[in-house]
Amino acid sequence: MLPTRPRPALLLALSTALILPSIARAQAPAPTEPLPTLPFPFPFPLDPELLNKLLGGKKDAAAPGPNEVAAIRWLQNHGVPPSLYMIDPADAAGKALRVDLYELKPSSPTPVGRLLVDTLQPLTEEQIRGVSRKKLYVLLSLLKELSGEEAKSSVLAFPERRDALRNRVTQVLAMELPTDREFAGLGTDPKTLEAALAERRVLLDALLKSAEALPADTPELKAVRDGTVARLQEELGQLRTLTFDADGKPLIPESLFRIVQAVPEPALTERQWRTLFYSYPMGRSLWDLRVDRLWRNQVSGKGIRIAVLDTGIDREHPSVGERTVDAANFTNHRYTAETKLPSGAVRRIGDPDFRGEHGTHVASTIRAIAPDAQILNVKVLDEEADNIPEDRKNDMTQTITAIYDGLDFVLKHNRAIAEGRAAGEPIHIVSMSLGLPNSNTGIGGSARDLLSRKVKELADAGIVVVVATGNEGNETARRPGLESTAVTVGAADYFGRKASFSSNRSVVDPDTRTLHDVPTVWAPGHDIWAAKYDAKGYADKTTKDLHTHMSGTSMATPHVAGVVVLLLDAARREGITLTPAQVQAVLRDSSSPLEGENPYARTGGGNIDPAKAVALMRERHGKKTLARL
Repeated sequence: MLPTRPRPALLLALSTALILPSIARAQAPAPTEPLPTLPFPFPFPLDPELLNKLLGGKKDAAAPGPNEVAAIRWLQNHGVPPSLYMIDPADAAGKALRVDLYELKPSSPTPVGRLLVDTLQPLTEEQIRGVSRKKLYVLLSLLKELSGEEAKSSVLAFPERRDALRNRVTQVLAMELPTDREFAGLGTDPKTLEAALAERRVLLDALLKSAEALPADTPELKAVRDGTVARLQEELGQLRTLTFDADGKPLIPESLFRIVQAVPEPALTERQWRTLFYSYPMGRSLWDLRVDRLWRNQVSGKGIRIAVLDTGIDREHPSVGERTVDAANFTNHRYTAETKLPSGAVRRIGDPDFRGEHGTHVASTIRAIAPDAQILNVKVLDEEADNIPEDRKNDMTQTITAIYDGLDFVLKHNRAIAEGRAAGEPIHIVSMSLGLPNSNTGIGGSARDLLSRKVKELADAGIVVVVATGNEGNETARRPGLESTAVTVGAADYFGRKASFSSNRSVVDPDTRTLHDVPTVWAPGHDIWAAKYDAKGYADKTTKDLHTHMSGTSMATPHVAGVVVLLLDAARREGITLTPAQVQAVLRDSSSPLEGENPYARTGGGNIDPAKAVALMRERHGKKTLARL
């Protein structure tokens, strides 16, 4: 029989009882601040704030000041964005690491960001430019550990480990490997990012004064003036946030679109553009897709309508906002408490609730990529809502019915317009970040289910359907994410590699008896920083509070849907009408191979490339192509 060992809680209580008296005497507060009464035996687990106070931990960080701003500016001017993503070069699987280095509003470096400044600042500019990606990854890993050690209380810390980590940082900095020439892109530019943005601010200030002086003699003129002033103030607020002024505003992705259209590309270096993009929610995706190349040619989704079938969209969110309309609700989701929104509107008990967390995140991604598209909110899911009584939530049969009804709504809408029975514009695209659980299929079992048949019906009617494949990994694909007529989407990470969770497999097309691979294409789906839903509203929230990170093929799907919006916009500008099959082929054939994948192993595409897709569309379907024929 094994000896009985003391329980951890008892050991902790006994050791605390022995050491606390001497510590309490050494660090006794002033008589006006008596120590909290200590219960015995000591509770387990211990309250972290109480333990920190009793054991002499670090004091609360001071409010951001000039030193914090100077540290962030130093990082910005050396091409370091608020967050860095790195691949561990020692890990055969290529483990990714995200390290947050600073926030713009409130202006504050993270502990790792401060340590990175302290580590690199003493170096010469030539030495800083010579830091490679592999060296930077190791430095960030060590600094992350070091910041954790320094944050511990004096009793729990291990000074020898802290000193060892600091010495290791010094060793890594001193190491020079002539074969490691893949530099991280650090270093200063001829003109700082702050100076370049300041030039833009001067111009906006002048435009704002001119706008404020516009005539407002009639309600129409007043509306024009007020709208122009509000837009310029919003842009100025964004630039003030980027340069750390106190009156800045939360960053929203749409502002990147305005900056790209207003600032000449040569005004910033590529490194500065990247740092600027990475500062915004969705910025990393937008830069990696290089949608700015299309935005500069006025391709922004204007005139394209896309229906998002999801858990619902909150139109009050600043990153969703304009050009989003509530179209239809096929769920049982109703308000269970009266809510007054910041806009003044009141939602009463029993009113339909068109909002949802998942759908708001998805819609903001589409809005970021195609800011001028119109988004139609078609609510078909309500399972995530925690304010719905259990007896009012949809079961699986009801959910399938709701999704089917949502697809049918889009189809009937377009038919009514085509037949002259309704006014308005048709819906061009459907985005579906959803799939049926436990609906994976083998290669030989690909007969269309109810939803897949409906998806095909929409494709046959000229509507492009973009759908997620699922998150169950290799050799899986959730229905309807295996439908051959849809643009099916897999999730990649920020290094262009297949995300480990992303579904993908070979499927038999029941019509052609051919073997095709899903997904059709891949897009960023890991750690996507987009809109965070809050039922209480969004007043006075920071950029960080307004947005959240999510992963999944659900996040990759709106990336592709947004690119399809841009593709159709570019085509319409040249008088080209694309069929869903042509869209699918253009996206697949213009995509870039997945990193680390065998190109012969699958017939599907790789990572989407918006600019290449538009170029291929023009080459295949443009008027010059037709003339040559």
